[in-house]
Amino acid sequence: MIGSNGILNGSPDVAAVVARLKAYCLARRAVGYKIVMCTVLPNGSITPLRASYNAAIRADASYYDALADFDTTEMGASDTAYANATNYPDGLHPSLAGYTIIAPVIAAAHATAVALYP
Repeated sequence: MIGSNGILNGSPDVAAVVARLKAYCLARRAVGYKIVMCTVLPNGSITPLRASYNAAIRADASYYDALADFDTTEMGASDTAYANATNYPDGLHPSLAGYTIIAPVIAAAHATAVALYP
């Protein structure tokens, strides 16, 4: 899982961040890796970029094998979901309760990727 650091440490240019991510994933796939891509969970630092980043991830599946889309859960459905202290005790990282919510999304994406192995 990458997250807000991938955006914040890259640049506010979402296309450039996604291009670097795509290049990295394609290189891994070239040597046999299966890639499970995750959308980025909300936090107050990346709110303006998160929707664009996640949309770009969804728009081009050519460099990953499965998508764990956290926006389909209460953990990511809103840009302010990070304010729920039960799921995000520090406003950034999921708690055990938060991971319990996103675990089925990750498990489904993982199962998709594993099914690609011969």
